[in-house]
Amino acid sequence: MSEITISLQSFLKIHSHSFKYCTNAVNGILLGYVEKSVLNITDVIPLSHSMTLLPMFEVALIQIEAYCKINQIEMIGYYYANENTFEKDLEPIAKRVADKLYNELNSMCFLGVTEINEDNPLGLIPIGRNNENQWVKSSIKQLRLTGDKQSPSYPKSMIQAHVKDGKLTQFNDFEDYLNNPTLDWLNRPSSSSSQ
Repeated sequence: MSEITISLQSFLKIHSHSFKYCTNAVNGILLGYVEKSVLNITDVIPLSHSMTLLPMFEVALIQIEAYCKINQIEMIGYYYANENTFEKDLEPIAKRVADKLYNELNSMCFLGVTEINEDNPLGLIPIGRNNENQWVKSSIKQLRLTGDKQSPSYPKSMIQAHVKDGKLTQFNDFEDYLNNPTLDWLNRPSSSSSQ
């Protein structure tokens, strides 16, 4: 893939996950579709905010696969944020999860979550595989917000408004759902039910 687009909703979910659990590493699954050479991220499923354990990961993937089948959407990748967003190196667990998904998915996008700044207004780093099959920052992929006709400060202002509106307290990942099945792990706008 030479280009990656991400919806505003997906962008907000990824950073909400990182902000709500700012002292923990977080990760999740990217959903969307591939069209020509563009990988389009239309939604994300936040997975966990503590250690990613294989049984929890497998249960989550079963649920996500069922959700994708019903909604005719594809799993297209994975995102990961270290406990410290200034830290750019990937943890071994993130690499192992990405390897597992890389072997199972038709198209694979791996995003590292980092700070939002002038140099990186989305706070996301596309990660690809090099010739030695190691995960490294990808310089060939272009990442942009879907329909982004706004100023470079637009994504940051949207996140700030999201946090200011108190939406982080309503945000849940799959790990939260496993601890309390009444919570909506899909983070739909009207959190009245969960799958």
